[in-house]
Amino acid sequence: MAWNFLAPLIHAPHRCCRAERYEIRRTIHTALVSCTTAVDQFIPRSAGTTLYQDSPLAGIAQDLNTLVRLFDEILQEEYCDDHGSLDYAEIRQDHSTCDFCGSCLFLSAFLCHTCSQETASPVLICAGCYIEGRTCRCDTMSPVRLGDFPGVLRDRNNAVASLSRSSHFHHVPVEGLVEGSER
Repeated sequence: MAWNFLAPLIHAPHRCCRAERYEIRRTIHTALVSCTTAVDQFIPRSAGTTLYQDSPLAGIAQDLNTLVRLFDEILQEEYCDDHGSLDYAEIRQDHSTCDFCGSCLFLSAFLCHTCSQETASPVLICAGCYIEGRTCRCDTMSPVRLGDFPGVLRDRNNAVASLSRSSHFHHVPVEGLVEGSER
């Protein structure tokens, strides 16, 4: 599958302030985990074993390589040095979106506790909107974590490790892909 078409969609909802329909960040994460599992299933278990000519490993590994690069963009945008020390926002994760631009919120956001109590629902803004100066009515938003950054980083590192193991059996360039620290 050609995953490169998703690259411009990672930032599209934020740019055009239109509700995100496909939850691109979660879709890429789910596909990354799925492709990692698929690559691992096709890697020969013993050193003397060779792959059959018609093995789908090369195609799946190429997809995984693209997904890792896309996911790296997402992780760079979602990264925060003190992610682990941020308050965890207890919100419904299945459809949490930025209240301003409508983009899917993945691992972190800005939350206003005061406005959230007044509206009886969380007032959440994505990092992109917050950086551009968008905020709530009372202007007292604070960063919160919505997901498990070390967990998704582990998923990403597992994908890189699978690509590295599979590169002995086909040619997919893995330069520049290194395991990240979970700090």
